Amino acid sequence: MNTPLVTTNPDILGGTPVFAGTRVPVTVLFENLAGGLCLDEILDSNPTLQREQAIEALNQAEKLLCRKKNSEQLKGNPLLILKCASQFLSAGEACIAGLKEEYAITQSGMSPPDKIYFLKAAGIVNLALAAEHHLKAIKGIENGQGTFDFGHKLKDLFNSLGDDSKNSIRASMDDKDFDKHLAAMSDAFEVWRYVFEEKHDGKLDDDSGFLYRFAWVTRKRAESLPSNFDPNGSTWTATTLSIPLSETIWREGYL
Repeated sequence: MNTPLVTTNPDILGGTPVFAGTRVPVTVLFENLAGGLCLDEILDSNPTLQREQAIEALNQAEKLLCRKKNSEQLKGNPLLILKCASQFLSAGEACIAGLKEEYAITQSGMSPPDKIYFLKAAGIVNLALAAEHHLKAIKGIENGQGTFDFGHKLKDLFNSLGDDSKNSIRASMDDKDFDKHLAAMSDAFEVWRYVFEEKHDGKLDDDSGFLYRFAWVTRKRAESLPSNFDPNGSTWTATTLSIPLSETIWREGYL
């Protein structure tokens, strides 16, 4: 179709998106289909709406809803990804490090227990984002194209890596239950950012000690890979980013 499928104009239905050349809101098509009408009935009721327009709208909706997001490839500069990850990692560490002080304050009765819970949640969300970015940076460096898989699931992103990286991370984690723990925290970002929702009922997978170590190990793996990369015709070098990673935080049991 040469003309736009949908247009908006403040003078037409107050700017409601309508099919081009008509005053028929796009929502009319989907609401009528949901109500049980067939396409012919909808077209009969809206004579200015062309069959080709309706079919194109349905085709675009199908593509949007049915595409396999986890198989999509995104592209980014691994150096910038690591720089972004360093901020999440620092934020996560700050939250987790603050737990030690909050535990003491709570025990003295001066701080509500919920504060610890939400502080921990903020730490987990940021650590999960850091680990996600590290995995995407590793993938982008490995393939030399700066491409990586779409999504937040740590397990899927880990499994998308090359065997050398997966074996290196496994060895560094030195965890006989690595797969079990990774699966438990795979959706940490998507789940823990909504801890306030009643549907969770306080029952969330909490293996944050593993997540902290995983974020640290994946960071080190990203920094250990050959760093020259040329995604856009200009060469840059991914220099090691110095981030204070306090292993004692999780070793002392505050996670």
